[in-house]
Amino acid sequence: MSDKRNGVLIRSLTKDDVAGAAQVVVEGWRKAYKGIIDDEYLDSLDVDARAQGFAECVDDDNFIVAVFDGKVVGLCRFVFDNSFSPDVDYVDSELMAIYTHPDLKGQGIGKKMFSYAVEKLKDKNKHAMIVWCLKDNVDSIKFYEHMGGKIKEERMTEVGGKEYAEVGLVYNLD
Repeated sequence: MSDKRNGVLIRSLTKDDVAGAAQVVVEGWRKAYKGIIDDEYLDSLDVDARAQGFAECVDDDNFIVAVFDGKVVGLCRFVFDNSFSPDVDYVDSELMAIYTHPDLKGQGIGKKMFSYAVEKLKDKNKHAMIVWCLKDNVDSIKFYEHMGGKIKEERMTEVGGKEYAEVGLVYNLD
């Protein structure tokens, strides 16, 4: 299944997308988390290692990419359960990650991927979704709130051996 709007194609990750998707994530982390996450950790992010992990997700229904002019410009991963947030028992799905190439933010690519993911979750009769975001990542929180999320949870998470606060934004999918 794919969705093409304004020249951006949204579809499942393929083997040809893996390297581009990994590059988007690494560049996205380095820009979005500069000043939030320790620079040493951000500098250690490895595109090849990330690509190896993504290679295991090829053709998964819940790992999508945004493609423009044949190039991966975004990715989104979601799950049809709350296995990564088992203590949040009022949600039945989770948005794991959404990244748009840092140079293309604000052009609607993230919104397209988000909407696509929500439709896939609704197709599976899911009713509530959560997405976790570092509390200091104000720009991403604003995006998730703009998309209808409400902060309802808070927890600590470990990144690169250090603890960071994150908030859980919840969406009613009904």
